[in-house]
Amino acid sequence: MEWKIPAAHRLDSGRPATALEGELLWVYEGLTSYLGYLLSARSGLWTPELFRENMALLAARQDQRAGRTWRPLVDTCVAAQLLYPSASAGSSWRRSVDFYDEGALIWLEADTIIRRKSGGKQSLDDFCRSFLGGQDAKPAVKPYDLEEVVNT
Repeated sequence: MEWKIPAAHRLDSGRPATALEGELLWVYEGLTSYLGYLLSARSGLWTPELFRENMALLAARQDQRAGRTWRPLVDTCVAAQLLYPSASAGSSWRRSVDFYDEGALIWLEADTIIRRKSGGKQSLDDFCRSFLGGQDAKPAVKPYDLEEVVNT
């Protein structure tokens, strides 16, 4: 399988037109995954028990990945374009695109911390409104860095 760069990101030479910086891939992919699981539970598609079981399954899978002993999550983010087409053999040792599942677990922990430190007055919902909301709380596309994520 060959990795193909989307046409919008290619120069005539076929090389990327913009740098593919992915260090924070866990932020948006992990958050999107976590919110998808959460929405499934909040909407009634999943029971609260199924939500908890799914999160426990994600944690158990990550716990069994030998690659977590030597390869940091951020490395899977910056190597995403190499990991998507890679063979499944050896993926536990090499790690795969773990930023989805491990990222979801990071956001579960963030939600828990926000709730605990605010005495239950705030949650990840408040973070999302603050971090993802644009002017007048409308969605806006804006770049961010790790410091901004942590400070928010």
